[in-house]
Amino acid sequence: MKQDISKRVEHLLESNISFNPMEYISKAFNVVNKNPGWFILFSVLFMLVSMTVDSIEKQIFGSFEISILSTIISSLWIPGIYVAVRRINQNRSLELKNFFEPHQNSAGKLIITGLLVALLSTLPIIPGMVSLLVSDDIINQYEALTSGLESGEFIWPEISSFSVILLLIGFLASLYLSIGWVFALPLALFTKYTPWEAMETSRKVASKCFFPIFGFLFLLSMLILLGVLMLVVGVIYMLPVTICATYIAFEDLFKTEEEKTEEDILEHIVD
Repeated sequence: MKQDISKRVEHLLESNISFNPMEYISKAFNVVNKNPGWFILFSVLFMLVSMTVDSIEKQIFGSFEISILSTIISSLWIPGIYVAVRRINQNRSLELKNFFEPHQNSAGKLIITGLLVALLSTLPIIPGMVSLLVSDDIINQYEALTSGLESGEFIWPEISSFSVILLLIGFLASLYLSIGWVFALPLALFTKYTPWEAMETSRKVASKCFFPIFGFLFLLSMLILLGVLMLVVGVIYMLPVTICATYIAFEDLFKTEEEKTEEDILEHIVD
């Protein structure tokens, strides 16, 4: 059952927030190691589906790098790992079907949240891209650069200061929104918030500890990079670790597991 955590959010916004990246990552490794088979199997399925969808998008949209279908898949599958961690934390049994519970119970809400986050976090970059295309004629400059390289001549693109400033502002704004909305999906899944309420709640709370969260996400990206360097085996292990760590950080802040409903208790007894 969804939780009303408005009082908890008010407390977070009125007090100093303690955020412990290394603790969350350490706990994530422990959680995955308790059920590595299920997490790795789900990661393999997720990667296979994602690669298939990415291939379909490339056939549909060509070189435009539009990722609507990929965003939908991620919005549905990533919360499956949140559910798995939640069950482990509550000492409940874990099966592969539990990873797919968000598909059944909150699909529409998660898809809307994921699409809004992806779209709105990209919008700040658009003015800079438009300036590059219109003012700096970047496409023709790129073609000139490519043809010059083929003939052994390097032609440095000329980009206006205005475009650089717009791109810098857009990048910083996009970074702020992406970090601010890091908890939007778990809030949409485990609370009564609408997609926009989940995004705004995440942004307000994350803004209070912006730089620790930035460092946390940087560490998670380094774990994924380490997984890539370890080839496929590393990625399918590190992927659930990073998603688990995000959920553990979310739960440490919002404490949605503490408010157990009658439905949760009955389900625990059945398990």
